[in-house]
Amino acid sequence: MTIQQPFGEECCEAEVKVFRESYQNLYFLKTPFNELALQSRNYLFIGRRGSGKTSLAHYFTFQNSLPSAKCIDVDEPKVYEKVLTKIAERASTMPDLAMSRVVAIWDFLIWSLIFDELCEEDPVINSARKLTTPDKASSLIRDLLKQLLSKFLCDDGELSDDLEEFLVSGPFSEAKNRAVKITNRKPVIIAIDSLEKYSIENQPMMCAIAALVESASNFNRSYAHVGIHVKVFISAEVFPHLEESEISNPSKYIRHPVYLHWRPKDLMRLVSWRLNEFFRRDPKFNSYCRDDVDWDSPGEVLEKVWNPHFGTHFFNGLDLCEATFPYVLRHTQLRPRQFVILCNHIADKAIKSEEFPRFSNVAILESIRKQEIRLAGELLNSYSKVFPNVANIVSALERFPMVFDAKKLDRMSSSTASQWPSGDYSPYQFRRLVAELGIVGRIRSWDNESKIITADFEYALEDRLTLTSKDKCVIHPMFFEKLSIEKSHKMIIYPFPNHPDFKQIMESMKND
Repeated sequence: MTIQQPFGEECCEAEVKVFRESYQNLYFLKTPFNELALQSRNYLFIGRRGSGKTSLAHYFTFQNSLPSAKCIDVDEPKVYEKVLTKIAERASTMPDLAMSRVVAIWDFLIWSLIFDELCEEDPVINSARKLTTPDKASSLIRDLLKQLLSKFLCDDGELSDDLEEFLVSGPFSEAKNRAVKITNRKPVIIAIDSLEKYSIENQPMMCAIAALVESASNFNRSYAHVGIHVKVFISAEVFPHLEESEISNPSKYIRHPVYLHWRPKDLMRLVSWRLNEFFRRDPKFNSYCRDDVDWDSPGEVLEKVWNPHFGTHFFNGLDLCEATFPYVLRHTQLRPRQFVILCNHIADKAIKSEEFPRFSNVAILESIRKQEIRLAGELLNSYSKVFPNVANIVSALERFPMVFDAKKLDRMSSSTASQWPSGDYSPYQFRRLVAELGIVGRIRSWDNESKIITADFEYALEDRLTLTSKDKCVIHPMFFEKLSIEKSHKMIIYPFPNHPDFKQIMESMKND
């Protein structure tokens, strides 16, 4: 098996399609999320686009920490998106009743998936199946939802009260009891990957996703200890809005959420491991493969894999000496997909100039300058349903200085008023938008000696970053090219949170 891209494909779906059964051999096991994902108390995983949600969900299909476990991978939510929205829309005109009904429907769907998986284990379970399908789990969900609509839709357009009775019928309840006896011995993991892109104004869809979170929480409390593990993956682009407005009782239903916030050392280990695997599997570059690397030691990975190919330091676009690893990293929002894209394009530039597997200063600088526009555009796209006209709104930041007072945002925000839905515009909402997207961050420290500004950005936090008019702000380096940002200071912006992992990077910069 030959790996086409030195740092792997850009997304899990592409890698599974390319490598098929061999994908698990290329999956990097030494990330903190693998262990967290298998802990029974964890059922809710939150990550922005490109943070590895789908990869983690697919990991359950070949994990070996839960012996004899079966995995039901619900990985194509678009298959049932329309009918799910329709059924949530017609659940009830009363919001509380609608939510409880949609939660009950999710309970029914999850149990139906379990019955379908265990149908050969017990005749009672087999008889409780409402439908059979040779297709994927997503298709079964779609067909079950269609069946519920056709069976329980009343003349007034709402779902019948008989739905609840159907969902808790005697045969169904007995099948649940039989299933639990089996999962006690043979655990079942149900990984549900939710939609990445939908409007927060789509009330039925927001209700449906909030109900999924509540259902997963209930399953976790009631059945995780008997081997039924429901794992739900939610887009971080919409999660704050779900938590604040849709989930009926956040403290009850949002317990131990796992945020897919990648640490720099894990991103560095990931891409270095992938590069080493590329060398291992390509005869032309096999001599560069290192078998003496302790992948649990970030320092050793940096020394033996990253630095020999990227170099330790170079002169950046401001003609300042900077370590190569934080330079590449600061042009991302700490997501593996973004980091992989940058590294692959650096490698592609080196291949074309016949320098590969070493990456020159020119290859690094030019590749990042070109690709950061693409990454910024993809980020705006991921929020286009959350904030309509988002690209037009953030264009108000064009030619902004890289460092500025937050009150400048208020002065410029009025120029975006026509781009907001009626009644939504305010200076506060503009500040909130640019913070939520991770375009604007708040300065945490300024060191003239090292020429480093550190800043907090919302994408690395578990809560919102509230910008006040008194704050000193910076633009994220990933948006410099996209927004033609004025490099008003000869300083390096490090958009990394206040964490020991990042402090190590800062110290290495100062020492050199």
